[in-house]
Amino acid sequence: MVVFILASCAQDDGDETSSAAGGKDKVNVLLAFVHGIDFVHYYLAEDLGFFDRCGLDVELKTAANVENPAQLVVGGAVDFALIDPITTISAVHRELPLVAIAQDTARTGVTYYSLKETGIESPADLPGHTIGLNPGGDNVWFLEKIMEDNLTPEQIEQVTIVPSDFSINPLLTGRVDGYSTWTTDAAVSVAEQDGFELNGLKAYDYGIRTTGNLLVTNKEHLSGDQLDLTTRFLAAVSAGLEQLTPENTEAAVDAALSRMDEAPSREAMASVYEALLDLQENPLYDENGVGWHDPFAYEQTQDFLLDNGEVSELLPVEQLYTTEVLEEIFTDGKVDLDKVCG
Repeated sequence: MVVFILASCAQDDGDETSSAAGGKDKVNVLLAFVHGIDFVHYYLAEDLGFFDRCGLDVELKTAANVENPAQLVVGGAVDFALIDPITTISAVHRELPLVAIAQDTARTGVTYYSLKETGIESPADLPGHTIGLNPGGDNVWFLEKIMEDNLTPEQIEQVTIVPSDFSINPLLTGRVDGYSTWTTDAAVSVAEQDGFELNGLKAYDYGIRTTGNLLVTNKEHLSGDQLDLTTRFLAAVSAGLEQLTPENTEAAVDAALSRMDEAPSREAMASVYEALLDLQENPLYDENGVGWHDPFAYEQTQDFLLDNGEVSELLPVEQLYTTEVLEEIFTDGKVDLDKVCG
């Protein structure tokens, strides 16, 4: 089935590519972090010819060494970027000309992992343990909320939170009892392949409904000729997102591995891809189309910002994103490339 999809798309796009040669619109996209399975729908949009069909010459850049991706969008250095919802909504409050045009990941992948031997199977098991978290990150806010909802103040005092870096090693070597990362972190799958038995408390299982990264652009891209480019780009990306199915595991793993400098085994990547599919589940996607905004997710993120003193007021949720482009690319909940890109 996967081979058929790849072959048919490549054949259909041959004439499209040649006819658009030299006339494609250049698009610069800033992905988060480094190349990995999280961005495989962009790779598939490229490999399956969706960008070509929509007349786009897309360059996928990574933000591994970028301190302020939002500023690159504001300054026009990139056309689109994947930015976390906390940063995006904070920028809206600061009246920066940023706008989220789609959800890139339906729900957060933040998970609190522990070695199975520690016995942490639910929030009730956290007291008496040390949890390593990245300071100032959403993983701190999420855990505080989870503990507030599930533990007494006395029990919360028994949970020790210490600073941690972006490595799972302190958990595996016993320096901390818990460690926060995303379910799509390949290091988790590699550790399990190496024989470590892990438990994971997924934030979204305990009431955290925030999204993963958002697809963000400058508001200038929502007017004139730029709106047409934005619509074609989102249609192509969303067509790639629709390819994220269990049946396309091999194609997705191949697409990601071919772009990664340091890649884990195929088995580990397949496991991470399965985790990604879980993060892309949202009833609104089934009803309206992939990437559709979840108002509650934005409301909850804004509540986190207000509670932690990052914003001074709550804006109407409609000001935090736009559905203008999404509304143009779907027919009956499916991407309509014929309508958008011809």
